[in-house]
Amino acid sequence: MKFINFFLVNLVIVLAGFNYSAFGQEKEQTPVSDEPAKLQVCSSCHGIDGNKSITPDTPKLGGQAADYLAEALKQYQNGMRNHPIMGAMAAGLTKQDIKELSNYFSGQSSQLFTKY
Repeated sequence: MKFINFFLVNLVIVLAGFNYSAFGQEKEQTPVSDEPAKLQVCSSCHGIDGNKSITPDTPKLGGQAADYLAEALKQYQNGMRNHPIMGAMAAGLTKQDIKELSNYFSGQSSQLFTKY
């Protein structure tokens, strides 16, 4: 009986390790830790991780695709997206700022909130 218990425990451990390595490893969702220089400006409305919007119509940025965020910032800069606050905020961003901010917010986890 002890042999069967020992065998089963070892079998479970081996199969768990096999399952992890043989069928692919999930991409880890670790937050990006390098904070962009302009993050404080964005975080005042969107939150430090992009998930703490100050008003119901302020979009959450955490977990959004980097290319989507970059394109949105460029559109605020060139007037294709018309928003008085975001137009002013995006106006002074450099290409490097946009890249850093987009990558930062896309690397954050997306959090779902409900008012209920």
